[in-house]
Amino acid sequence: MSKNSNLSVGDAQACVLRYAAPGAVEEVPIERALGRVLAEDVHANRDQPPCDVSAMDGFAVRAADLAAGGAVLTIVEDIKAGDRPRHAVASGECARIMTGAPVPAGADAVIRVEDTAQLTDDTVEIALPVKPGNDIRVRGESMRHGEVVLTRGTEITPGVIGVLATAKRARLPVYGRPRVAILSNGRRTGSHGRSLRRRADSRVEQLRADGADSGARHRAGAPGHRPRRPG
Repeated sequence: MSKNSNLSVGDAQACVLRYAAPGAVEEVPIERALGRVLAEDVHANRDQPPCDVSAMDGFAVRAADLAAGGAVLTIVEDIKAGDRPRHAVASGECARIMTGAPVPAGADAVIRVEDTAQLTDDTVEIALPVKPGNDIRVRGESMRHGEVVLTRGTEITPGVIGVLATAKRARLPVYGRPRVAILSNGRRTGSHGRSLRRRADSRVEQLRADGADSGARHRAGAPGHRPRRPG
């Protein structure tokens, strides 16, 4: 490379990364983890969902009862999300069930409420056949106990926060934020608020903002750092 040739973007990035190193690992609460980078793998501490649950509002049924194309079933209980079923579903019975509620013993399918017609307070007509497993989220469908759900080096986004909360991780190890120094030269430039005779150094401010947006800390006292005047 000649003395006066320009450095390509790729070569400049490679030069920076050659001397860059991950920051020291620190532990932060989940509330302050947004934008940070995981320093270790995260494992599921339980099955999710923890049991078979309904994927729809509707009725938990026995698929065999509807094999002939439909039936009138007796409603034995209402099951809401967070409830524990009190009754097993026997032949000719069903349970009204909400999304996320545990599927009761005896039932092997869920049919959505839109495909039913309630006849009385305790009977419902279902005119459609249904296959076993219909609209049921089985235990461990989203995550299995002990499996890796997030890998080291993952940036913590709002979606990742949701996964961490599901895995019940209140605190987690992350890499320290990188420190960035912005080197600005040229005698004709100045920071905002300085003399109007000097051209504003807009690139410094833009790079500073880019760094902050990426989670970096600006290195105070480095060239390009211009502290504000008191008052």
